[in-house]
Amino acid sequence: MAMIVDLDQSLSMWLLDALKPAIHEEFVVTFQPPDQLPDSPKVPAIDLFLYDVKQNLDQRSNEWIVERQPDGKATQKRAPVQVTCAYLISAWPAAGEDPVEQEHLMLGEVLKLLLANPKIPAKFLQGSLRGLDTAIAATAVQPGAQNVTDLWRAFGGKAKAALNYSVNVGVEVGQPQDSYLVTRKTIKFELVEGVESD
Repeated sequence: MAMIVDLDQSLSMWLLDALKPAIHEEFVVTFQPPDQLPDSPKVPAIDLFLYDVKQNLDQRSNEWIVERQPDGKATQKRAPVQVTCAYLISAWPAAGEDPVEQEHLMLGEVLKLLLANPKIPAKFLQGSLRGLDTAIAATAVQPGAQNVTDLWRAFGGKAKAALNYSVNVGVEVGQPQDSYLVTRKTIKFELVEGVESD
């Protein structure tokens, strides 16, 4: 699904731009399962592992959106389907640094950024997400769909400090359909002769 790739790219561009002044060094943003990352990479990494994608049924809508066209006609389309993408965010300091201190520094800066921004800033949205900033909302440090400890156990490694981050995205489905707007009402009256009663 292109939407997920666009979301990954949007998050990567945002984090690289916003966190560089705070972290004070070059770093990369990855989207790998944590068990595929080295304990001490050559370059510090912030990893966003997408571990759950599901429809947000609480925001399900059967409504149709009608858009007026300049020629007086209109198109109608289904309301976007709300999908929640859940990420597990972890920090991986470079070799030679105090690993715990650097890990907590990086995670702290990520946490501060996410809590200060309930939405991904519109200027960082990529591809199919452009123009959908009103349909994108995010929450940080909320319980995830799966216990973090269970996730680390599934990776076969030791538990590691991490953040839960969920992004709710409106996904356009179907094609717009032509429609017509009601611009005038006509009311007709007809006189009917009464029937005399006996």
